[in-house]
Parts: sequence; structure tokens; C-alpha cells
Amino acid sequence: MSRAPNPELRFAVTPDGWALSLSHYQGPPGAPTVILSGGYGCNRHFMDFKQLSLARHLNAQGLDVWVAELRGRGLSHATPMCARPTTWNFDELATIDVPTLIAYVRRAGAGPICWLGHSMGGMAGYAHLSTATREETMPDALVTIASPIEFPVLKTPKLSRLAYKAIHLPLPKRQIPLRDAAARAWPWLIKTNLVSLAFNIDNIDPRLAMQASLDSFSNVPQEKLLQMAGWALSRKFESADGSVDYRAKLAGAHTPSLLISGAGDKMGTPVGVAAALNALGSSNKRHVVFSRINGYSADYGHLDLVLGRRASEEVFPVVGEWILETLS
Repeated sequence: MSRAPNPELRFAVTPDGWALSLSHYQGPPGAPTVILSGGYGCNRHFMDFKQLSLARHLNAQGLDVWVAELRGRGLSHATPMCARPTTWNFDELATIDVPTLIAYVRRAGAGPICWLGHSMGGMAGYAHLSTATREETMPDALVTIASPIEFPVLKTPKLSRLAYKAIHLPLPKRQIPLRDAAARAWPWLIKTNLVSLAFNIDNIDPRLAMQASLDSFSNVPQEKLLQMAGWALSRKFESADGSVDYRAKLAGAHTPSLLISGAGDKMGTPVGVAAALNALGSSNKRHVVFSRINGYSADYGHLDLVLGRRASEEVFPVVGEWILETLS
């Protein structure tokens, strides 16, 4: 892959006062456009990390690429008009940030737009599709990578009860220092089986995975964490106040969709991703599972699908070719 020029930096301002950063790798005139969003607490570096950059690979395949940072990450920042500069929930990411970014890119003269999200970035795409009402904010295609709508459940009633009590404690709305926590835990974590929650250690360079994580992680608010933890307990995919069932509303989403999962992923499991496929109302939808049995080099884990040893050879071309075929 030839090195792409440095991206152009822009900002899209949300109605509630967040300036969201967009790094733009310009494609050929009229090329299909893709907006990339990382997962839980990840800034632009996750999708644009050194030689493993999904952004630059897609740009080299002929796509116009914008790497987005949702609120609270990287270069995105609260403006003086923002009433909630230190806390937010998943709903604000999905129903404010995602449509703001799509509308901004569309007004910038982009071609047909694909929203591409890893993990929670893809889940925000689902929730946006299920609730969007303005045509300007609707993507023309959706790609999700390791983005489930069913979640691993706590295995014992005792653990479930403890978790339920924990998420209902009247905690202050504080930020969780995700990057610092990862840096401190990494030397211990890499020696335990817990690391398999994040990736298949045989399918990723641990040093690169550590550096990508430290470069990518941003602080996250407890409010968002507690909302997402609640889904695992309730087995629902819904708004914080319970008024919107995102999963049920996906039946009305008819956007062409490619869903990707890894057979070794213990967070965005193939079963959890297949639930999203089944919920989507689109007649043009596909689920690709990256596994040895399907002819790939490994049973891909959660981070491997973007940062894996052979992700640029196996995963990225599938993504780019599908977007080009769907939107050209």
C-alpha cells in the first residue's frame, strides 16, 4: 500500500454543541464515500493506525474516506454552548453524533455514503438506522465490524445480581480513565486468558495491539458504560430510558448492509452479530464470519478484524470491494 498524504482535518458541530473531528482522505472525483468510526472509547487512531490503517487501505482501493471521532474522543471537543461536556450516553452518540457527521459529509459534496463502524461504532450505526427520519442523515450503505445486538450474559445468578446492583448505584457522573487503566493493566493482562476477550493472541502482534490501544483509547463516562452493561443484563438493545427498542426498530431499516464478525470474538460474537442481520429489514444484507472453517487464516477476535496480522489481506479487501460494488 502506497502511503496516503496526510488527511485534511475538519469539524462538524452537533446541535448540542460538540465539535466532532473528521480526518479526510480524499478519493477520486465521484468515488463512493465511507465514514469510519471506532468502537468503545476509541479515537481516530484505531481506524488509522500506522501500516494497519483501514482508512488508508480503503482510500487506496478508490474510496473517499473520512475518519470520524465521536464526542469525547481525540480532537473532538465540547464548545462553550455544550450543556453536557463531561458525560454522555450511547443514545447521544447514535442519534446526535452519527446524523451530524453524515449530514456534514453529504453537504461537503460526497458521493454515496457508507457508515462503517467497529464494535460500538457499528452499534451506533444500527441505532441511527432504526431512528433516523431525515433523508440527509441516512447512509446509503452500512458496514459493521464486530458489532452485536445480543451480548454475552453473566453466567451465574449471583454474578448477575451483583452486576445489577452495581449499575444501579447512585454514582457520580465521572470519567473512566480508559487509557491509563489499559497501560497499567497490560503487562498483567497479556499473561492471562482475559486477553482473549480483546483479541486472538495468535492472530495479532501483541506489541502493536498494545500501542494501538494506548494511542486509541480515550476516557469514557460512567453513564455510557452503565447503559451498555445494562444491555448484557436485560438482553435488550434499547435507549437509556427504555423508550426506544433499537433492535425492534431495525425491521424498518432497508439500507444495504454488510456485517462482519470473527469466530474467535468473545464480545461481538457471530451469534450476536447474526441477531443484527436477522433484525435488519434490508433485502440486501450479508454476514461474513472470518474463521478457519470459512477459509481464512485464523478465527479472528474482536480487535483482530482491524489490527490482525492478515487483516489488510483478508478483511479489508472484502470491505472495500463490497462498498464499491454496492455504491458504484
